[in-house]
Amino acid sequence: IFPEALDVKQGLYDLFSANFQGPLTLFFVLGSILLIGLYGISAYSFYRTRFSQLVQIMKLQAIEFDLGMIFALFPILLLVSVIISNSGPVPGYLFPLNGILAIWVAMYLDKIRTKSIIVFFLILSFWCVFYLSIHYKYYYENSLIKGITAQKVNEPLFEVIEFCKSMNINVGYASYGVGPKATFLSGGTLLVNENTKSSRGKRMRAKTANDDNFAVITSGVNNLVYRKFLLEKNIKFQKEIIDHYHIYYGFTGNRALIDRLRTMFD
Repeated sequence: IFPEALDVKQGLYDLFSANFQGPLTLFFVLGSILLIGLYGISAYSFYRTRFSQLVQIMKLQAIEFDLGMIFALFPILLLVSVIISNSGPVPGYLFPLNGILAIWVAMYLDKIRTKSIIVFFLILSFWCVFYLSIHYKYYYENSLIKGITAQKVNEPLFEVIEFCKSMNINVGYASYGVGPKATFLSGGTLLVNENTKSSRGKRMRAKTANDDNFAVITSGVNNLVYRKFLLEKNIKFQKEIIDHYHIYYGFTGNRALIDRLRTMFD
């Protein structure tokens, strides 16, 4: 999880699987190792001068104000919160560490700059080139870019949005991963809520709660859950399939049961 959150997963995978397929693979392997080393040295340099203050905080003793302690405590509190909430292992929760590590590296490079401007530029250049290469590789492998030209991506949600528009449907319900994306791509003309009672999007959910002409946008296992519920509760419906999305709409039957579709996965 940590390698994925820090963008060194591919390099380490190639290293331990001996998956060497040319100089580019070697570059990512060596780059990942060097980057981990840079992060480690930067973290050591940062905490070395603040270790006594951390100990004082653990003992609940007063310390002098130090703005840098924010960057010392944040990663610790982040890891503790992930453990306590039992939210892992999800790389997304650890992505904020990228920002903290970038600050540590920047502070370490500032110390290097006062000693050797050449070493400073070499490390800074490596850092920038490595991350540019990582992101370019990701975009290239996902057909988002060819050469230096961005490629138009086939996004089925555009067709879903157009279909809902053709059926005069302005409200939808979908998973958290689909809802905000569909709302954004539609420019706000199709308001797609998360299909739970989560506090996320509470205002939009309240705004659309009385709109009976809504659609349920689903796929995969969730589609089977919806279909089973609709058939068991004798709710009549219409259905459209676009790519891997299943769109249920035009519901008729028990109103209370139909409204349960809005928060099916609570």
